[in-house]
Amino acid sequence: ERYCEEGNAILSTLPAENVGEALVACRDKGTPVLAFNAGHDLAESAGVQFWGQDETKAGYEAGLGLAVVETTEKFCCVNHAPDVDVLKDRCGGVEKAVTEKGKP
Repeated sequence: ERYCEEGNAILSTLPAENVGEALVACRDKGTPVLAFNAGHDLAESAGVQFWGQDETKAGYEAGLGLAVVETTEKFCCVNHAPDVDVLKDRCGGVEKAVTEKGKP
């Protein structure tokens, strides 16, 4: 809360819901808040302005690109931070795309 003071503005990624809660608390105190790079869905649900990409769509597009590589038979999306929502969304997008293209 010490950053939610007059004269400050907050720019932050939004990798998980708890970060969104903190941003909303600051916004509600009148501090300008902008989320960027990660957390499109969380920003939208929190009503916070966002600049960046939709994580599921980004993963899906990456999956489409990977699925056309003929020498690749299986895919593994490594989520190095399982509690980070945006990484789950990205891997989910990859999985959806490669599955649609008939790859395991």
